[in-house]
Amino acid sequence: MLSSYLKKQKGYALVVILMMFLILAVLSATLLSLWYFDSVMAQKKICKLQAYYIARSAADVMGTHLLKNNDDIPEIIGLKSDENTFFGEDTNFTVSVSKQGSKILIQGRAAVEGVTDTANLILRENINYITKPDESLEVYYTYTREGWVKEP
Repeated sequence: MLSSYLKKQKGYALVVILMMFLILAVLSATLLSLWYFDSVMAQKKICKLQAYYIARSAADVMGTHLLKNNDDIPEIIGLKSDENTFFGEDTNFTVSVSKQGSKILIQGRAAVEGVTDTANLILRENINYITKPDESLEVYYTYTREGWVKEP
C-alpha cells in the first residue's frame, strides 16, 4: 500500500537520488579528510626519521673525530657548531659537545621541514697508566664509544 502510494507521488525518485547523493558526498568527504590526515602524518614521520638520522650522522662524525684525535677533546668540550644548512633552507643541523663527569656527551640536533629530532652519543673516559723507566707513573686518557642514548 505504501509503495503504491509512493509510486503515485511525482518526484519520489528525485528525493531518493538526492538522499543517496548526500550520503555518498558525506562518505566521500570523510574518506578524503582521513586520507589527507594520514598523508600529513606520514610526511611528518618521514621528516622526523630523516632528522634523526641526520642528527645521528652529525654526532657520529664528531664522535669518530674525537676518538681519533683525543688531543682535540679539551678544546671542543662546551662548544656548539653553527647551524649548518643543506638540501635547501628546510634542513639544518647542529652538534654540541659537553662533559658530564667522566663521560662526554655529543648531541646532534637536526630539523627537516620544521620537524626536529636529536641523537646523543656517549663517549666513556678510560684512565690509563704507563710506568716510565724511572718507575714514575704517567696518566693518560683515552675514550671509547659507550653508545647511543635517548636522553642525556
